[in-house]
Amino acid sequence: MTLQSTQESIRIHVDEPPPVSSEAKMLIQPLPDGEVLVAARDSAWKRSGPEQNAFVLNAHGAIVKTGYVGNDIRVFLSAPNGDTWLGYGDRGIYGSRKGRRGSLDPTQSGIVRINKELEIVERYKAASAEDFIDHCYDINVGLIDAYGYFYESFELVRLGHRLPRIWQPNVPGAKAFLIDGEACAFVGGYDGNSRPVGLREGFLSETGFELVKESEFWLPPSEDGNSGHPHHFVSRGPELHVFQGADWYRASMSEA
Repeated sequence: MTLQSTQESIRIHVDEPPPVSSEAKMLIQPLPDGEVLVAARDSAWKRSGPEQNAFVLNAHGAIVKTGYVGNDIRVFLSAPNGDTWLGYGDRGIYGSRKGRRGSLDPTQSGIVRINKELEIVERYKAASAEDFIDHCYDINVGLIDAYGYFYESFELVRLGHRLPRIWQPNVPGAKAFLIDGEACAFVGGYDGNSRPVGLREGFLSETGFELVKESEFWLPPSEDGNSGHPHHFVSRGPELHVFQGADWYRASMSEA
């Protein structure tokens, strides 16, 4: 698999900056009709409740909607229909369970889907204690289905259905996963955290992941010269996007 750098940056103009800390890490996803969804990864708790950390901007850069979409956002990915999937980290999940945020806080579910009005339209519901999300590692959103992959079970779950489909891929700690119909590939894992990155390709069977081929690809040097940890991975169907600083690399399962 090769990685191609597009060396592009995404810039948006806003009439006024969103009312969050200047140090907040901002996440951006496109919405239909030229709108953009911007969210701060973290949300502070105030006396009045959680800090508003999500903002919908129209095509002219004006904020048309604000809301709270959870704390410690780790995965932030919009779908073609304008819905957005969010996956949360363990700090947010366990912090919301024992804190003042309440049982309806979206972070507690581990994964949620929101619409462009910033309303929660789906929460992940664990079928058993073993299926509970401790930390969301990745979400992949295709044209139709969305899939989640999370700690501690490292199950692959098809989301967005009344009866979610669950597979046991037996691939712990992957950084990302790609999917194209029954074809599936896992990037990295607990035994492949440094350059080069391991790639496991195969297909989804009735219950698990059938490995067909193992290979590897090299990541570009990270900013600190160490392993690939500073790289950010985004999965969209069969395509992998890797962000390192201002560089944007793309790879596809068809190029493996």
